[in-house]
Amino acid sequence: MLTPGKILKERYQLQKQLGHVVAGRKTWLAFDSQSQEQVTIKMLAYSPEMLGQELNLFEAEAQILQALNHPRIPNYRDYFLLYKEADAGLSWFALVQDYIPGFSLQELLDISFSSGSA
Repeated sequence: MLTPGKILKERYQLQKQLGHVVAGRKTWLAFDSQSQEQVTIKMLAYSPEMLGQELNLFEAEAQILQALNHPRIPNYRDYFLLYKEADAGLSWFALVQDYIPGFSLQELLDISFSSGSA
């Protein structure tokens, strides 16, 4: 099961789940023991019922991130598969990126609406 404190790939320690949970997708803040830095891990659950397009888009994101280098785009760090070791026997594809602290889009919208500047 994916919970805070769990270590993935003998390297990434999950700290907290980020954002809202969407079925089959999770985003975690984690600590990378090799670089001694916080990272973001985006995860996509794999199941036989999964649409091929979802996996293709996830893999394309990883490939595009590898090719990009911009200070406002999180850098690609790693990509791996957790084979049926977490969350009810599901396999998870994981994309590791730099962690860039900030507000989520939902948090920014909430701030905007609460201040009356919508």
